[in-house]
Amino acid sequence: MEAQKAKLVSCLFKAFLLHAQNRQGMPNSIGDLEKLSPILFGFDHMKVNSKYDDWEALFDEIVASEYNPPGRMVKSNNKSHWVIYCKSIISIAEFIARYKTVEEFDEFVQGFLTNEQSKLALPLLLSKEIFGFGFALACDFLKENVSPQFIKPDTHINDIAFELGITSSTEDYTIFKDVVSYCARIGVLPYEVDKVFWLVGSGNFYLTGARINSSKHEFVRSIKG
Repeated sequence: MEAQKAKLVSCLFKAFLLHAQNRQGMPNSIGDLEKLSPILFGFDHMKVNSKYDDWEALFDEIVASEYNPPGRMVKSNNKSHWVIYCKSIISIAEFIARYKTVEEFDEFVQGFLTNEQSKLALPLLLSKEIFGFGFALACDFLKENVSPQFIKPDTHINDIAFELGITSSTEDYTIFKDVVSYCARIGVLPYEVDKVFWLVGSGNFYLTGARINSSKHEFVRSIKG
């Protein structure tokens, strides 16, 4: 199972932007990312860096544009999804600007995938470099775009892993370590365990468009039984 690696830097930039809004309610506020393409120069991070000195300049440009987003844009509200997202966009553009090609970015990433400890350092680094990217969001980006050796420690994975005794922690960092270690013991890719636990917890079989009533507690009971 391979992650969907970007072929161009613009695709890498866009992948980061998609994951930056992967939090509760934010996609409903931001709307269709493609509508931001003219403002982001077709997702050209270098032009974004040159055009916008800071997040406020980007925010103002969006307000002045023809795009009418579904969520309210309140510049003075630091908790506003749009304020957070504009800060994320600027920090992502600045981060990716260090790499001229996708191959350069891949070389940077591969340096972290040599062992379990260095692998943990990569989502931690991204969470510090990119505004709004906590550890879990950084893991989400990495598992979908970089390597199937990552999981995203979200509410479904965390709950099921805890109830099954895979972890005794409620902290994302430690849960990540425990689940990845568990996957190594049973010889299964972390990405695969992540998907199974997420599908069970959410009941959202998004590839088919089906939604089912699902209970992660019943799943755990059946496994233990």
